Amino acid sequence: MLQFDEKEINEIRQRTTLAIINKLVKDNEVILTSDTLVPPDARATWNLYYYCPEHGVRLIWERHNDKEHRCPVDSKVFRGEPYDGAWWRWLNDLNSKACYELGLLWQLTQEPKYLNKVKDILLKYAINYPHYEVHGDIPYNGPGKANAQTLCEANCHLNFARGYDFIRDDIQSFEREKIEESLLREGAEFLIAHRSPQLHNHEIRINAAVGVIGLLLGDERYINFALISDYGLHYQLNHGAIGEGMWFEGSIHYHYYALQSLLIYEKIAYKTPYSVGANPNLLKMIKLPLDLIMS
Repeated sequence: MLQFDEKEINEIRQRTTLAIINKLVKDNEVILTSDTLVPPDARATWNLYYYCPEHGVRLIWERHNDKEHRCPVDSKVFRGEPYDGAWWRWLNDLNSKACYELGLLWQLTQEPKYLNKVKDILLKYAINYPHYEVHGDIPYNGPGKANAQTLCEANCHLNFARGYDFIRDDIQSFEREKIEESLLREGAEFLIAHRSPQLHNHEIRINAAVGVIGLLLGDERYINFALISDYGLHYQLNHGAIGEGMWFEGSIHYHYYALQSLLIYEKIAYKTPYSVGANPNLLKMIKLPLDLIMS
């Protein structure tokens, strides 16, 4: 496991409370209490379509009803697209989040049900992912495979990869090979092909996903792409953190989003030669929110 060494995870287990465990279980209840379901094809679109066009609120997502989508304000039911495709996008999000959070639960509790659920999700995606068609028409965003935009693809693969890291040492070699080759490597190749040549918070997220997969697989091509290629992480840091460290897009939300992606990567890379910790702009970005509060 790359995210924590043995000493670290033992210390984390000792500090873990029942409240923490219950919170993780509750947040993933819909996945834990239902059969594992992944999209059989590239039907998932964009989660921002899953909103009532009149009231602007998120529709009620029900695990066992992918054809009827109800508004929480007036109970009006919407059918067909774009709601059906967005329903599957929410499922992808829940599945990928569960890989990471239930993988963490496996490490905290050593209860096999969490290990088995993460393994089941990852293997089902590994079977289907190579056959998903590239699709998506989201404005100003690249396409996806499991989803309809490149950013969503990167978000899912970050969770897939980190969840896999939590269980990798506890599954069979043929299962590891299937997940690594048919899901993680396929995902990294897709993200490399569709990262946009721009300075942007999306590109930091995409780079982070490729970099984390590269670290897990020991693939220097992926790591170098994420770090030092044109528009890689160092480029983004060197050009995007301006002045005292504010992310150039001018929004504290985007600042945190870019910083979150960097820290997800750094959490795994910080003990390796591939750390971005030596880049002075990373520290500036971390310190900026405190500077804003103190001012």
